[in-house]
Amino acid sequence: MRWVRAPWAQNAVVFLAVLAVALSFGIGLSRPTGPARITVLPVGDAITYLIEDDDGRRIIVGGGGTDAALRAFSERTWPWERRVDLLVLPPPFRDHLPGATAIIQRTTVGRVVELGGPGAKPPARYDPWQLATLDRGHVPERLWGHATIPLAHGATLDLIAPEAPDGIPLKLPTKAPKPISSARPPQTPADPEMGAATGGYLRLSNGQSSLLVALGAPDAALPGFARLIGPTLFVAPNSASLPVLTGYVRPWALVDLFSGPEPDATALPSRTLIVPQGQAFTMLLDPHGVRIQNIADAPPWITRA
Repeated sequence: MRWVRAPWAQNAVVFLAVLAVALSFGIGLSRPTGPARITVLPVGDAITYLIEDDDGRRIIVGGGGTDAALRAFSERTWPWERRVDLLVLPPPFRDHLPGATAIIQRTTVGRVVELGGPGAKPPARYDPWQLATLDRGHVPERLWGHATIPLAHGATLDLIAPEAPDGIPLKLPTKAPKPISSARPPQTPADPEMGAATGGYLRLSNGQSSLLVALGAPDAALPGFARLIGPTLFVAPNSASLPVLTGYVRPWALVDLFSGPEPDATALPSRTLIVPQGQAFTMLLDPHGVRIQNIADAPPWITRA
């Protein structure tokens, strides 16, 4: 007897195929385009950044105090695309441990780097973080210095920890390692410094212009990192750090991420864009300069460096 597919089954298959194509097209349209880009994820408690390039690399710096960063990342990708090539835990660790642990547990992560160290007395949530990374087959690497990551189209991402000398290239893995389990974390050498890291920087550059992002409570006297490449858009995590930091790096323009009452614009340098923490937006770096997407009423000077 010849089997004939029921009309409703055929219609269901066609409907699901059309729905998948439509959803894929919609997600594709919603993604920002540009050779290199940083998206500030909508996490209100601890600023988290998603860095992407045209070769499909994904880097998350942060995690936040909840799983909000993971949910924001998941909304931008298909389930089979939820791969993070590099997860960076920035200082202060205590603000990012819950969210970073959720990212480790519920996505495929290629490599884990801690920027600086947790200090002689790690925060209470540091042990669950270490156990989660170990369970997923990772031993977090400790970065006390400067690492350069090559991206698409000649762009580079620099990660800079406190007291950073010029550093060593950091290559991303082409494939995530197979998860393994173990009951005990491996023995690691003592932290090279006794205190916890207070901050750091990341810089996205294409050789013509750059985005400079302060992490945590960065040290304005960070040696060896005042070299700005072309017009630089500087992103600060709070208004209080702006006067000291801008006196040191002297950027072309500023983005002030604030929480609480909105800062007085007249007290800030000219060409400052004030954005509340928790608002998602994307900064794109292309051959023509710096652009910002998803900011309503952005001033004209912010669209091009």
